[in-house]
Amino acid sequence: EGSGFEIGPAPDIAHDRITGGLETPPGILPEQMCKRAHLGHEGEPATADLAASGPATRPDVYEPGAKRLLGWVERALVTDAGITVKAKLDSGARTSSLDARNIERFKRDGEEMVRFDFINPGDGRKVKVERPVVRNVRIREHGGGYQRRPVVEVWLCIGDVARDVEVTLADRRGFIYPLLVGRRAMEGAIVIDPEETFTTPPTCRLGVYQP
Repeated sequence: EGSGFEIGPAPDIAHDRITGGLETPPGILPEQMCKRAHLGHEGEPATADLAASGPATRPDVYEPGAKRLLGWVERALVTDAGITVKAKLDSGARTSSLDARNIERFKRDGEEMVRFDFINPGDGRKVKVERPVVRNVRIREHGGGYQRRPVVEVWLCIGDVARDVEVTLADRRGFIYPLLVGRRAMEGAIVIDPEETFTTPPTCRLGVYQP
């Protein structure tokens, strides 16, 4: 969504496409090497074992500490009210972002706080939320200027993973998904399957934490 993306090194493409990266011995034509690249030691297809293993499957019950394989879009429960929203899981973003309207800053007993409205997608009603401000971030806008946005912690459940996560509050009415889940919220618990969506409904109980 325009921020937080990291560009890694280019993949190694030095191997010849015809020979499959195999060194061509003297007197052997590339076409012959192409045939060899697709055969095992006994002349059997080199991919036979991979084909027999079949596609990866998503287990019904995960072992403790195992990472969950989820789609790039999932339904999630968010805030103490347990509101169900569509969430985009984005490994290119570091911090999560939550749709917030009418953001108001104030202080309570000397602590910086923020009050905002969160729209329940199910019925369109506004839910008033108050949270302490964990920190502030500067976001560069399309016009070239910067906007100071508050970061708060909210309770989040995706699948059976439940934890408090930091979210940047922003008006996301111009985006499809009211919740963007970044790397920090998923680390150690979630792996994204870019071909799947809505694979696992949220199963957490409110207030219960499941890393």
